[in-house]
Amino acid sequence: MMSYPMLDYDLETLKNTPEFQDQSFGISRIQRFMGIGYNRASHLVDEAMEIGILVRDKECDWLVRLAKQS
Repeated sequence: MMSYPMLDYDLETLKNTPEFQDQSFGISRIQRFMGIGYNRASHLVDEAMEIGILVRDKECDWLVRLAKQS
């Protein structure tokens, strides 16, 4: 797992933001909402998928959505 200094903060923001709940979104939406660059947003998506926070959208490979939390 790759890490960067703000990873934990970014993961918490992603999980707890109503903007991302119950819908699919792409890296550019994360960039715009969080005010971060493409590389950081891309790494965030990769890490969130690796630990199960995000899953790929069933209908579009480049979109992701928050995984259902049990």
